[in-house]
Amino acid sequence: DGGRGYTEKDFGRSFPSLWVWIQTNSFRNNPGTSLFVSLARIPTPFFGIEFPGFTAAIWHNGELIPFATWSGAAFDDIRISKEEVY
Repeated sequence: DGGRGYTEKDFGRSFPSLWVWIQTNSFRNNPGTSLFVSLARIPTPFFGIEFPGFTAAIWHNGELIPFATWSGAAFDDIRISKEEVY
């Protein structure tokens, strides 16, 4: 709805094979609220095996609400292309 944010991604070799960073603090009805999400194919030292992982957090009303692969959080459905994350 006209909000502003920042998105970054990398499809390099020495980094995870896919990495996306999204952050914004442009919430018209909730000034002071911030969101960040980072998604990646996490490399392991085992024969080139990767797994999907993410970390995210919302800062809202003075409270930090974290979400991450390591805490058991998961996406039901997420798709990443060179143009979009949806």
